[in-house]
Amino acid sequence: MRILIVEDEKTLANLIKQGFEEEGFAVDVAYDGEDGLFFAQNNIYDCIVLD
Repeated sequence: MRILIVEDEKTLANLIKQGFEEEGFAVDVAYDGEDGLFFAQNNIYDCIVLD
């Protein structure tokens, strides 16, 4: 399963990412909406976590 996290607080984003990765998920992180939109348009995700 591939997950995209869009979160502007880097510490929180990385904590969430670490938790998902420990459970075996592939995770991408975007730190703003513009990057999040780019990732979402250019990849296939099973889940997107938005702030």
